[in-house]
Amino acid sequence: MKRSLMLSAMLAGLTACGGLAANESPEEWGQQSEALVSCSTTCQTGTLSCQGSSCSAVDGSSVQCDGVYQYCPPPPTGGACTAGSCWSMHGSRCNTGPNVWTDCCVDEQTPSNCICSYQGTWECDLPAVSG
Repeated sequence: MKRSLMLSAMLAGLTACGGLAANESPEEWGQQSEALVSCSTTCQTGTLSCQGSSCSAVDGSSVQCDGVYQYCPPPPTGGACTAGSCWSMHGSRCNTGPNVWTDCCVDEQTPSNCICSYQGTWECDLPAVSG
C-alpha cells in the first residue's frame, strides 16, 4: 500500500512539475514530430528517388525533396560523345543565366548535361565517385 501511494505521489508531482499529462500530446508543448516521405520517378536510364520532409516527382523527368532537385539524365546515344567534359564544367562559372541546360560528356561514350544554377555555376549530372 505504501508503494502504491508513493508511486501515485511521484506521478502527480511529475505532471505538476512540467511532465505531460495523460491527455496532452508532445505537439501541445511545442515539440514537433516530422515524418520522412519518399518520392521517385522512372527515367529511361533508371530510377531517381529521394527522401525528405516534403517531396514531389515529375514522371520521367525529376524528383524534388526539401527543395533539392534531381533530374533524369539523357538516355545514352550509343555513339561517341562529342560535347565538352562534364567533369571540367561541374562547379565552373556560367554566364548564360539560371536554368539554361547544356550537353556534356561523362566519358567518351556517356552523354549527360549540366544546368546553370542560380549561384552562377554549372551543376552537372555525374555518377557518384566512390573513395
